[in-house]
Amino acid sequence: AAPKVPAGAIALGLALPPILTYVFAVLFRIDHVRLLRIAGILFGLAGVLLVLLPDQSLPEPGMAPWLLMAFGGPLCYSLSNVCIAILRPPESRPIPLTCGVFACASIMMLPVMAVTENWWIFDATMTDGDWALIGNIVSIAIFFVVMFEIIRMAGPVFFSISGYFGTLIGLGWAALYFGEVPSSWIWAAIAILFLGLFLVNRTSKPSSI
Repeated sequence: AAPKVPAGAIALGLALPPILTYVFAVLFRIDHVRLLRIAGILFGLAGVLLVLLPDQSLPEPGMAPWLLMAFGGPLCYSLSNVCIAILRPPESRPIPLTCGVFACASIMMLPVMAVTENWWIFDATMTDGDWALIGNIVSIAIFFVVMFEIIRMAGPVFFSISGYFGTLIGLGWAALYFGEVPSSWIWAAIAILFLGLFLVNRTSKPSSI
C-alpha cells in the first residue's frame, strides 16, 4: 500500500496503536474499562474516518482502500503489544527474546527468498542500500530490546505511546523528502487522533461498565 498513498497519510496510522492496544488490553482482561479511554477510542475512530470518508482528504478517493490496508499494520502491531504482555515467560530477558524474534523471522523469510530467488549475501560490493539495510537491522534489534523491557515494566498501553512520535516524524519526513503538504482534513484528523490518544492514556478510575 505504501506506493499507492501519501507517506504522510500512512504516518497517521502510527497514532492508532495506543488506542487499539487499549482495546485489546480490555478484551484480554489485562486492563479495565474506563470512560475517558472509551471517549479516546471514539475520537480515534472519528480521526480515521475523517481521512477515509471525505473526497478531499486524500489526493485521489481511490486511495482510501489502500490506506485502510495500510492501517492493518498498526492493528497487528497493537495486538503484538498485548500478546507480549500476556505470553512472555516470567523470567525471560529482553535480549534472548529479541534473538528469538530474529531467528523466527529468518526462518519465515527463508522460503520467501527461495521462491523469489531474491537472496541477499554479504560481498565486497556493498552499496548504500546494503549499508542502510544493515543499519535498519541494528536499529530494529535495539527497538525490540527496549520494547520488551518497557512492556515488562510499564505495560503495553504505555509503550504504545511511541505512536505519538512516529506520526510526527513520519509527517516531517514526508514533507522533507516527498514535498507532501497534508490537506486540512489530514490536519483535523491528526488533532482529533491526538486528543483521543490523550484521553486513552490519562489515568482514571476504572468504570463499572
